Amino acid sequence: MDEARNGGAQALAAEEAMQPATFEEQVRRGCDLLQQNPAKRPLLYKTLARIAQGPVDLAVLEDELARDVRCAKGSMAPYFYAQWLADAGMARRLDTDGSGRPVNRDDYPELDDDAFDDMLAGFAYEITDAGREVLVRFSPDSRLRALYESQPQRVAVYEDLLAFLREKHHLGQIDAYVRGLASYQAYIAEHQELSPSVFVDKLSDAGVIAFDGGWVVQEGKGEQALS
Repeated sequence: MDEARNGGAQALAAEEAMQPATFEEQVRRGCDLLQQNPAKRPLLYKTLARIAQGPVDLAVLEDELARDVRCAKGSMAPYFYAQWLADAGMARRLDTDGSGRPVNRDDYPELDDDAFDDMLAGFAYEITDAGREVLVRFSPDSRLRALYESQPQRVAVYEDLLAFLREKHHLGQIDAYVRGLASYQAYIAEHQELSPSVFVDKLSDAGVIAFDGGWVVQEGKGEQALS
């Protein structure tokens, strides 16, 4: 009886695994991908934002990512960021012809399979509906709001630091600046002392600042704190 019950449960699990993922399941899977890979998150998000503009040829994506210093420091080839998103249902891979234009087999009924394969030259990626939702949920402004909501006692320090980082500053300058802030002194008077680098790390993780020869606010990011 137990074997029959176990066999039935396994069959049910297998059948559920074969069912198409719902939209929310796809979104959750995409959110999990970005959430569980913080070191790769900036480039995954950048790739997702890029293909949201329309189908982008893989060669173009690879070139743009290869020129990003964050990619140079990682161990993943540029191709894998796009394919990782596709595997998670955030992107869709398309065949392209020699000019980089997406082509679909159904659009060429007059060609046999060999002739159609001969015209294929590469791949392009485009965002899916689930990918667009993940893009919204992981936008820097959304994540900054979530950071403020989760740590309201630190908001004044974050806002002062974001104002300071309108221009590039290295960590030593940031450390001295934050320690001299009235907002920081008020915070540590009621809470345990934190290294100013912790505030930098949190804003960097939210995607509102990045290191580019110095820490600086990213253009178009964190408007709610800088307005």
